[in-house]
Amino acid sequence: MNSVSTQTFANNWQVCTMPINCGFILAAGKGSRMGPIGNELPKVLWPVFESTLVGLQINFLKQFGVSKIWVNTHHQADLVKNYLAREHPDAKILFEPTLLDSGGGIHNFILESQVKDSFLVINSDQYLKLDEATKQRMKESDSTKPSLLCAMPGAAPYSSLRVVDNKLVSISKEPGGPMFTGLSRINPTGIIAKKQPSKFFETVCDYKNTNIEVVECDGEFLDFGSPLLYRNSMKKLLHKLLSDEQLLNEWQEAGLIDPQKINPKLLSYGCDQAEVFNFSGENLEQHWPKGSIILKQDATQTQSAAPCIVYGKVVEVF
Repeated sequence: MNSVSTQTFANNWQVCTMPINCGFILAAGKGSRMGPIGNELPKVLWPVFESTLVGLQINFLKQFGVSKIWVNTHHQADLVKNYLAREHPDAKILFEPTLLDSGGGIHNFILESQVKDSFLVINSDQYLKLDEATKQRMKESDSTKPSLLCAMPGAAPYSSLRVVDNKLVSISKEPGGPMFTGLSRINPTGIIAKKQPSKFFETVCDYKNTNIEVVECDGEFLDFGSPLLYRNSMKKLLHKLLSDEQLLNEWQEAGLIDPQKINPKLLSYGCDQAEVFNFSGENLEQHWPKGSIILKQDATQTQSAAPCIVYGKVVEVF
């Protein structure tokens, strides 16, 4: 191979593997699926050990080498703003006075950030772990390539994908196809951004009129989108951390968890009550049933006889 062709090859390789340095977290929902507690505490601020759901996504994006992170807000925006200013001051906030839906939110991000290269988008209510090969595929940001969705096996009736030759053909509510994980690499080229409400699969990844690529992997996914899913996913996540020393060390180094608060025998966190997660930062004043999660204490709170999530005087019983 002569010097000219070698240089051309090198340049092409550099284009194909150009790192993505921008990420956008969709966090502007009303949190209506989170019940009465969601009215008091925005979903993105529900705790995940020593962090929060939005903090978990920020850490995820940083693992990709993303240095510029944006978060959109709407419901209880001041609480989210104050949290980010305190814990993640480098994150930039896009407040939406009127909800724009996921598609409109991404359009708004493109307009406000003036991003020109491919960027990552992720939902705010999940835990996602990918293998290195999938990460590398998601990092590819050649401007000539279409947007890319990350999918994996699982039951998600809102996003069962039909994929043919790595291209998205249709979306069904019937199980059978891989589920969309909420992670995508978006190429802004060709998107005529408009600051108005729109759907993700209509104005961003318009698979009916554009070839949208899908990368399928066997990673790990947990959904935190409702109080019951949150409770179950926290339990599963603790089991994952206890069974994977490397993962636990990674979380500790990132400040996402305090191993001293884990009681592996009782499968609890922050307390000595069996299978209870205490995120209040205080010693528990009452005994709670197995499977309960205490987000915030209230001295006048009546003890529940069933597993529950507690936020002050607001209780979600299962």
